[in-house]
Amino acid sequence: MKRKILPAMSLATLFILSSCGAASVSVSKIGECDELNEDYGVFCTNRTSDEFNDSYNKFASNVSEIANESENNSCISPISVYSALSMLSFSTSGNTQTEILKYLNTTEEELKINYSKLFISSNYYDDAIDDFRETLFNSLWIQKDFEYKKESVESVAKNACADIFKIDFTNKYAGKYISNYVKDKTNDLIDQEINIDSSTQVALVNTLYLNDPWLRFGDDISVTNEQIDFINSDNTISKDNFMIRSTSGKIYSNLDVRVMCVSTYNRYKITFIVPNENKKISDVFNEKNINEAINANYFDYDQDKYIYETTTKFPKFNAESKYDLVEALQNKGIKDVFSSNADFSPISNTDLSCSQVIHSTKLGVDRKGIIGAAMTYVMTDGAAAPDRRTKIYEEFIVDRAFGYLVSDRYNRIIFSGIINKI
Repeated sequence: MKRKILPAMSLATLFILSSCGAASVSVSKIGECDELNEDYGVFCTNRTSDEFNDSYNKFASNVSEIANESENNSCISPISVYSALSMLSFSTSGNTQTEILKYLNTTEEELKINYSKLFISSNYYDDAIDDFRETLFNSLWIQKDFEYKKESVESVAKNACADIFKIDFTNKYAGKYISNYVKDKTNDLIDQEINIDSSTQVALVNTLYLNDPWLRFGDDISVTNEQIDFINSDNTISKDNFMIRSTSGKIYSNLDVRVMCVSTYNRYKITFIVPNENKKISDVFNEKNINEAINANYFDYDQDKYIYETTTKFPKFNAESKYDLVEALQNKGIKDVFSSNADFSPISNTDLSCSQVIHSTKLGVDRKGIIGAAMTYVMTDGAAAPDRRTKIYEEFIVDRAFGYLVSDRYNRIIFSGIINKI
């Protein structure tokens, strides 16, 4: 018997707009996430443990290597991929689930305990500044006549903090409807056609939106008076007036790279990974260096004697990517879910398997701040006394093709990639 296609969509996006242009599709909301409460909009106390964050960043460092496959500017959203795979793991059993959990570097029980905390702590807004926020949402979309296990699907939705919708995937406008949903959630950043196979039975959707300023009210930050040469990955030279941010701390380095980070107003960070003189970014943007960069200690010196202050100069940049992650995930050890061995028995007695995983991202960094969105579509059929310490000033110039990590207030990587050209 031909196996049905089950899509799972993971999207890092902006906030909700209206879904227009697909009014002929009948959609009903049959379940709603109630996890966003008084913690939303504050520095969340119900947050993930340091141990879980370390585990998550090991996954993020590994999946970020995928961004090294493009010669263009690239971007990937580890938290988007993580959310999609989490929803899949909640929906599967046996070896299918085991392979997913192994790659996520966690267990089923740990994921059930920590994913809701990840979800809640990933939703943040500054009520004094319109539009600056991070929002994360999940949803399950089910074919209207699909025979599923109601209690089990509700359990998946609870563990994944997801809304549940019923839709007719056989309707030719179903793809348009979900595309508009994605566009709405990404504040128009992700605007692309989603092709839905008529045999689709379930879709899992994660959306993430990040928009945060450098300064309190979104004012522009300073730039250099003179243009600085930037060496692109193809050795051509671009010129630009680089942005300037100063921070306490000493530049981190190893044999491959030099690393420094800058922070936005709401404590999100961009970590720059710049290859040493004899290296190329494509050679050094790997799991080891990414993991060292996100965990870099910028205060590894005698703080009783010295104060380090580093001025980072970096260019404006944009990155946009689209990946089919099936082969990459198979190479990472997730195989069963894409085969006839896929076990989705927790949610249905119908045979299901995944056929494609499309991950689309868009990120912009300029004088105002950071704005980004991503989509992963998985288809299955700070007057004291005088300070006597020596003050040391360093300058960190991002003047060649580089890697970057965007991390949240808990130092969890939410975007990563490579800038080959400006």
